[in-house]
Amino acid sequence: MPMYFDSQGKSISLVKEIAKGGEGAVWTTNRSGYLGKIYYKPTSQQVEKLKLMLAHPPKNPTASQNHTAISWPIDLIIDSQKNCVGFLMLEISNAKEMINIYHPKLRCQEAPKFNWYCLHIIALNFVSILKEIHARNYVIGDISAKNILVNDRSLVSLIDTDSFQVKDSKTGKVYRCSVGSEGFIPPELVGKNLSQFTQTRYNDRFRLAVIIYYLLFGYHPFTGKWTGSGDPPGQNESISKGYWPYGINSLLIPSPNTIPLKAAHPTLEKLFLKCFNDGHKKPSFRPSPEDWFQALQVAINGLEVCSKNRNHIYSKHYGQCYWCERANNLNVDVFPSVQQPIHPKRILIKKSSSSYQANKSTQNTQKSSSSYQANKSTQNTQKSSSSFQANKSTQNTQKSSSSVGKNMSVTPWKTIVTISTIISTALAGLSFLQYQERNQIIKQIERLREQNKLPSGKWNLSSYSLELELENFGNIIEGEKPLIYFDIDDLIKEMRKKTTSLDENIENLQAKVKNLEEEKEELKDKNNSLQNRINRINNNYRQNRNNESKEYTTYINFCNKTSHDKIYAAFTYWNENEFLSEGWYRVESEKCRKITVAQNYRDNVYVYGMYNRGEHEWGKGKDSFCINSVDKFTISKSDKVSCNDSNQKRVSMSKFSVSPGTNTWSFY
Repeated sequence: MPMYFDSQGKSISLVKEIAKGGEGAVWTTNRSGYLGKIYYKPTSQQVEKLKLMLAHPPKNPTASQNHTAISWPIDLIIDSQKNCVGFLMLEISNAKEMINIYHPKLRCQEAPKFNWYCLHIIALNFVSILKEIHARNYVIGDISAKNILVNDRSLVSLIDTDSFQVKDSKTGKVYRCSVGSEGFIPPELVGKNLSQFTQTRYNDRFRLAVIIYYLLFGYHPFTGKWTGSGDPPGQNESISKGYWPYGINSLLIPSPNTIPLKAAHPTLEKLFLKCFNDGHKKPSFRPSPEDWFQALQVAINGLEVCSKNRNHIYSKHYGQCYWCERANNLNVDVFPSVQQPIHPKRILIKKSSSSYQANKSTQNTQKSSSSYQANKSTQNTQKSSSSFQANKSTQNTQKSSSSVGKNMSVTPWKTIVTISTIISTALAGLSFLQYQERNQIIKQIERLREQNKLPSGKWNLSSYSLELELENFGNIIEGEKPLIYFDIDDLIKEMRKKTTSLDENIENLQAKVKNLEEEKEELKDKNNSLQNRINRINNNYRQNRNNESKEYTTYINFCNKTSHDKIYAAFTYWNENEFLSEGWYRVESEKCRKITVAQNYRDNVYVYGMYNRGEHEWGKGKDSFCINSVDKFTISKSDKVSCNDSNQKRVSMSKFSVSPGTNTWSFY
């Protein structure tokens, strides 16, 4: 075994290989709690990337719980030639791959106490990890369920971090993530060479939504019942075309076993729709980790414990226990009862930076609303050590306010502004800078009101009066809402009205589109029905005309191209009432057998197969089971396999396949 050292020159011994991938292998080491990854052929790019990662590690969001959330490189591994060949990282112990947690059958076996509440918590913990990774300007790039580990406390760990996309902030050089797992590649990257593409956090946001969907619903979001023609597309193709059960004009619909989106809290439902519908063409529309963090907290606080099965945790907004409803309908309980089930605990909702996603006008409106909803406690907090002097000046100002008001009509504008500034400082503890800032906000609100064709609000600088100023700050002193609050409230209400009207128009248009689609489907069905009738008439006519006195025989050329001594299959046909067959046929390796299926039969032939009695699939290539279906049969004298490559068929065990006299077989 070669000699290895850390960056300080201390020796490292590799003990046991526990995993391997395309670039290297992971080993246990002689250092307890530490693993080593050794690259097969380390490159200078990998070494540079590792050094950057070592210099800029992300924050561990679960450090306070004595847990490693991100298996980050912590030191280089050097060989005897003083070349970097890998890195050291902390070992994640007593944790399971995420698939064992979200998959219902595996969960019942591996982690039966993990209920829907636990899955929400796991999603929340994963979101917190991605927040920290993005905060350091890293992009994960290659997320998959295998890279996410979960322990019995619902704490999450992310491994395989050396595949992240890393950017050198000094030089601008990007070390890209060149691999991607099927089902986690966002639509804009499907089919692209990832090694040539610099990814962004928007690409990661798609992957994040897929992970959360997996956890809450137990399956990939881009799966469902295919309603289109032909074979259903693969997962990546469905993603690239936006085919998911809740997509607009999607050819995938929810299957009977699908957990509906409405079973989740409405805040989560909106984010899934926003990510997979709005974000399909516009990646920047996808919800951020901060958005998911907030929504998951709200959803967790809305969870309820079922009175019938205490391990059933459902979203209160649904109105009843969805899991009981599902178990009654499908006779399958994905959260069976357990002893001492884990029950939801309300969490204190923490603020996130999701508000920064809003546009500038919304930000300003929100700022003004929050800034001026002043109450007595806020005023007291804002007051400084000189509050006594401020109170004193307030009293003096209040005493003289009536006399000032009497002379207001002849008071010059500059004087009013000066007095207003003094009153502002005295009554509300505002600096002159804050006063100017407030006026800027008022102007912005007035512009928004004007854009939305609203009359000027109560607080309008163009019709300024000292009485209005005094009324406003009098309200603040008495703990009432300031005048600016009413202006903002009116503005928000009006904008909501317009939004509601727009939503109604969109809903009406969508309803019309849906009606047209239904009419289109009806016409399509009618057309198909008529075409089928025409085809049947034509077929019957040809059959009656050409074969009235001619006997027709359907044969099967049954060949064994596998390495097994014997394989078995039965060939059947449908006589309008039942499937008929001559029984099972056996064929030896490298042999073919002529089989007569039926006389005067021109419809589908079905094969019911058993490959070596226990295998789950027929092979392919040189190890494939081979069938020719023909109406005129000959077999070579050599008795060897005569099927050519185009006729080699891959058949799932115990499935039917069809097609007499052609090279086209349908397997379903």
